[in-house]
Amino acid sequence: MGTGQNFSGDLQRFNLEENLVHITYGDVVVCQGEKEFGILSGDDICYRLATELDATHMIFAMGGAPGVMSLPPSEPSAELIPLWTQNKQFEGEHRSDIDVTGGIHLKLNVAEKISKHVPMVWIIDGEIPGRIVEIALNGETYGTRIISESP
Repeated sequence: MGTGQNFSGDLQRFNLEENLVHITYGDVVVCQGEKEFGILSGDDICYRLATELDATHMIFAMGGAPGVMSLPPSEPSAELIPLWTQNKQFEGEHRSDIDVTGGIHLKLNVAEKISKHVPMVWIIDGEIPGRIVEIALNGETYGTRIISESP
């Protein structure tokens, strides 16, 4: 119940089977008080999973771009940022008409926090399923890896 990283909910169902890849997403949830419902971001779910369970990988699979781009993906000169550290800058675009929870800015903020707990944090093009497998098997793929400090 509730929204944000402090939502209430038992995550133990994600800890029942080893070698299982869990796929999550945000959704409408019940809230207390005047606001009877809200949107729980999938990014906030990922934060809780990463910090409360023994996650080794956290992969944000999104559509429309191969990872974090230097400019909005619609810009012809946009380039993939292959390695993201906390102080990087970019011109992100948030389309609130299709994403009410914060878009790429929230995703990066949460991914940075997760990278302090989980060694393999990536933002990739989820429309190319082989990329998830590449990360799981080789630790590398075409996308943006999020690390907690500069190498």
